[in-house]
Amino acid sequence: MGCDTDYDDMIEEFTKLNAEVKAAMQRMYDQTQTLVEAAAGRLLDSTPEIEQVHWVQYTPYFNDGDACTFDVGEICFKLIRSEDDDEDFSFYESDPISTSENLRAARDDYTAAALYESDKDAWVTGYTERYKDKLGHEYPGQLENLKPYPSSTAQAQRNIDEVEKQIAWYPAGVSDRIAANFKAFCDVLSLIPDDSMESVFGDHASVVINRNGVEIDEHLHD
Repeated sequence: MGCDTDYDDMIEEFTKLNAEVKAAMQRMYDQTQTLVEAAAGRLLDSTPEIEQVHWVQYTPYFNDGDACTFDVGEICFKLIRSEDDDEDFSFYESDPISTSENLRAARDDYTAAALYESDKDAWVTGYTERYKDKLGHEYPGQLENLKPYPSSTAQAQRNIDEVEKQIAWYPAGVSDRIAANFKAFCDVLSLIPDDSMESVFGDHASVVINRNGVEIDEHLHD
């Protein structure tokens, strides 16, 4: 066993470390709002198509027997569609946009659905071969249940139509830029611990950041 002097030194060192941790956490809390607002300002300045960013954050009242812990919800955005656009928005989702990758994927889905409709066996063979090449082993499921999604050209065409409708608002190149700039904003927010977000913006809160500033309201949830 150590002497009392060693023990006293340990207590002193621990107390010092504890104070340093608390000071560092306070600095993080103090800088959180500044960082969030700076990141939002950068996004809105570089992306005039985005009207606002928004999210909810709260501690659930129940969680199926698991511990109820504070969480920041998905970060979302609302687009400027037109001067008289006053549609409601959801705190839980962003306005839809379609990038050039979305359009390419929708067209690829149509090609797959067309092959499946015309020659199911050929589609299954092609899929399982690509699966094995990618993962190094045979497809583990039942082949009779294997199908593309969507599996009909009618649904695949509806998906293409929806993508093209969204691109009519903002061309694919513009949507690519919007998506990239928004991702950069979300990457910054991902650096911030939840307890810092709670300290700054509160619990059971909805947060909106637009060109007029920050709006924080109580958020009612289940």
